[in-house]
Amino acid sequence: MLDPEMASPRTHSISEHVFIDASPELVWKLYDDPAELVRWAPSLLTAEIEGGGPKRLGAKLRCSMKMAGFKMQTVEEVVAYEAPRKSALRGSSPGMGYDMVLEIVPDGKGTRAYYECVATYRGAMRLLARLMNRMNRDMIKSALASLKAEAERRREPPPRS
Repeated sequence: MLDPEMASPRTHSISEHVFIDASPELVWKLYDDPAELVRWAPSLLTAEIEGGGPKRLGAKLRCSMKMAGFKMQTVEEVVAYEAPRKSALRGSSPGMGYDMVLEIVPDGKGTRAYYECVATYRGAMRLLARLMNRMNRDMIKSALASLKAEAERRREPPPRS
């Protein structure tokens, strides 16, 4: 008989944000374009929209990533898309499902990027939920730091007085 504790899902939520000294348009471009995404996202090896074309509502983003030394394949569906401000993806793999949202908000002369991920672990993956949550938080912090560095490296220089 299945242990009821193992059958019930365990959900974890991660929220992070970062100020980026670059325009919201540049930050969105770096996040929204799969070709740009693989240039700065540290754990991402490949990313492409199934069937080609731009990211859009209902599109599926196929990714290959390296996490904790393991190579993983994911397919994430774009479940909300409000360019150039907000994008939400939903993905799943054996034992877990997740929703991710990135929101880009103008902040003075720069941009604030808000990222939220809600992961639900089922079955035996529940045993690894705390570890996976820590790994996901570290991966998100690293990704936001890389997005910040890439956007600030590419930003337009301020006009000379």
